[in-house]
Amino acid sequence: MTGQVITVGIDGSKSSADALRFAIDEARFRGGSVRAVTAWQADTFYAGYGGVLLQEESAAHEKTATELQDRAVESVVRDLHDVPLIERRVVRAHPGQALVDLSRDAAMLVVGTEHKGVVKRAVVGSTSAWCSRYSRIPVVVVPFVDQDVHGLSD
Repeated sequence: MTGQVITVGIDGSKSSADALRFAIDEARFRGGSVRAVTAWQADTFYAGYGGVLLQEESAAHEKTATELQDRAVESVVRDLHDVPLIERRVVRAHPGQALVDLSRDAAMLVVGTEHKGVVKRAVVGSTSAWCSRYSRIPVVVVPFVDQDVHGLSD
């Protein structure tokens, strides 16, 4: 890839689509490319069994994550012109750790955030907080904006 790489987390949420749009705009501005990263983990059900997944189960999770990323990227770039090169990566890892690791050579890491509520955030954690804490490069957190609440709906 030429130019600067902008790494962005993709999880299928609206906020990750907004983060991808931001990353594309930033890559255009810098004359660089985008690295879209989707991380998946085995269900917590498997944790009691040592986290072992059968090869078929692992392949199914990988396929689901790849399809999710493909849909998310295609829905964002569908109406855009001059889209920079988008490298797509799907990995089995903790989302925050994967984003930090896969952005080490990037100019910037971009993540979306959603308001999950105190209980859900405490249980599942916050990928944006993880990235902000552990990344060695600048992190842009694209906020979730509820258009209905903010009077921005059509």
